[in-house]
Amino acid sequence: MKSTKSLNLSKETIISVGARITLLLSGFIGIVYFARTVPPENLGTYFFIIAFSQIIQQVIEGLGKAIKKRISEEGVDPEGYFGLGLFSNLIFVLFLLALVSVAYFVGLEQSIGIPFEYIYWMVGIIATSGLFVLTSQVYAGIGYPGLSMWMNTIRNIGRVTIQIVLVANGFGIAGLFAGFVISNVIMAVTVSIISGIWPHLPSKRTIKRTASFARWSIPNVLFQRFYSRADVLLIGILVGGTAVSYYEVALKLTTPAIFIPVSLGNVLLVKTSGLSSINEDARSGLRRSIGYAGLLSIPIFFGSLVVGQELLVVAYGQNYASALPVLIGLGLFQVVNTYRIPFARFFDGIDKPRLNTGVNLVTISIHLLLAFYLGTRYALLGIVAATIVAEVIRITLYLYFCNKIYNDIFIDKMVAHQIISGTVMSGVVYILAKLNYLEPNLFALLSLIAIGGAIYVTVLSTINENIEENAREVVSFLRGAFVSVFN
Repeated sequence: MKSTKSLNLSKETIISVGARITLLLSGFIGIVYFARTVPPENLGTYFFIIAFSQIIQQVIEGLGKAIKKRISEEGVDPEGYFGLGLFSNLIFVLFLLALVSVAYFVGLEQSIGIPFEYIYWMVGIIATSGLFVLTSQVYAGIGYPGLSMWMNTIRNIGRVTIQIVLVANGFGIAGLFAGFVISNVIMAVTVSIISGIWPHLPSKRTIKRTASFARWSIPNVLFQRFYSRADVLLIGILVGGTAVSYYEVALKLTTPAIFIPVSLGNVLLVKTSGLSSINEDARSGLRRSIGYAGLLSIPIFFGSLVVGQELLVVAYGQNYASALPVLIGLGLFQVVNTYRIPFARFFDGIDKPRLNTGVNLVTISIHLLLAFYLGTRYALLGIVAATIVAEVIRITLYLYFCNKIYNDIFIDKMVAHQIISGTVMSGVVYILAKLNYLEPNLFALLSLIAIGGAIYVTVLSTINENIEENAREVVSFLRGAFVSVFN
């Protein structure tokens, strides 16, 4: 078990970002293949079952966060926490099986509208996903947050591979479900072997300490999952299906904006937990995370201002050109959203999950009221605007609590430097696009994006001395990793 207080934030984040990029690519390949080989009705049912499974699974996700937090503290024996997680997952799954069985025997299949064999597959997915989540969180908690994300990526690659083989051999939707379950089991066992942590019976103290955190972490993950999908529900109810498609395609284009903060947050929680458990100062990790959280989100937002329409047309076709205002709005949302993640993980790390629960409740309440009000008046753009306002309020609350607890808001000149660099980048790209009328084709678009990226990096490294230092650290780490693999 590594000392979590001495984790290298930069190195672990690099590992995590690489995992997230690979995860995105493998998922995209799977979706493309299944869209061409599985009937739309069956594929839609599969996605519905998976989405519903993921919502229910948030109970175990929240418990896994609590276990990761406790294990990451210095001087903790992880085996008992792991045993508690597995036992809780077993009880939860048995409870779900009992509910499904009762529903089956009282004849609710017609009311549900989905064959019960799919419901049992759903329980299997929840059960095995819970196993993997717990083993992965334990692995992260003992000092390997970056590698734990790679375990998830490998699981996804394995899942897609198994699903493709099963679908190609005629198993259809059952092959999709089976691939999910098989990959979960294989990787849960693999991660347990790699971590060297095996479950023991938990002590009363282990149960009590886990429960004290889980009573807040479980609601937090449920709130965040609901919040992340509330826009889609409201848009579908208030505006319609076309608006939902505009929102979803625009959201997918801005998803890379959160790669860095999600990776940073995963490492920050573990490191902060280790430091705070022995009463050492953990604030430097938050300051550094805030400084780098917007490294991608800021240029993505500024880029959407100048080449957003071309990006929509090239990626999705002319029918989505009208989604430009949505893309810009969600780009701005992601800028604000990137700062939420480090703050939330930091407060989890210093054992203040209750604070996150309060912030989540306020944010969700304001969002729902404002989104309904603006959605009825300004349709899709009103709901997007409500989301931005709610997220700004969330960050304002975090800044307030930081200032109240530490007399510091942890935002330094690095954020301003990124905004300046993004502004310069968008200005130059806008001029180039006007001088050479940008045809909506992939080569021209990629050329402008590459030029914009080069300008952004050049300006940022010129005005911020820390960027060059960190770039050297990254290159040195990658060189060392390459040598260790091939020597």
